[in-house]
Amino acid sequence: MAFVAMAVCMVSACAQSPGPVAAPSTSPAETTAAVAAFAGRWAYAQSCGWQHSAHLELKTTAEGIRGTWSDGTRVRGEAGELSGEYRDGKIFLRFCRDDVAENDPEACPNYRVEDAYVVREAGNLIWYRASGADSYRRYLEMHPVIAGQDIPKDNHCPEED
Repeated sequence: MAFVAMAVCMVSACAQSPGPVAAPSTSPAETTAAVAAFAGRWAYAQSCGWQHSAHLELKTTAEGIRGTWSDGTRVRGEAGELSGEYRDGKIFLRFCRDDVAENDPEACPNYRVEDAYVVREAGNLIWYRASGADSYRRYLEMHPVIAGQDIPKDNHCPEED
């Protein structure tokens, strides 16, 4: 999935994260409760530079997680649907895109391979993207969307923006 190159790692350092790990033994009730903690609307907004923004809406289903996504800058962006699976405290995501050519292999509902995951951290959702064959990089720190409240803005912008 193509993302805007300038948007990579604008939130904190781009720390490497280990790749997928085998799922631990948990009861179905524990797994259901853990997955429910990811459900909701999440957003990222940058106040300067490219004015990067991203949104995830995650809904629990019998099959795992389903939802929508968008990611872009003041210049361009992409959006579509997502599908996720809970493993080892993470929701591993597969994306497809709206607004692409009919025969595009990434057009919804043709989900790509898992190339991202999200984890909960201090009330927020941290989005990691694939970086190479076996690793992931921290991408964005997303905040819950709460009616009547502004999304905290990321004010960190490289000088070349």
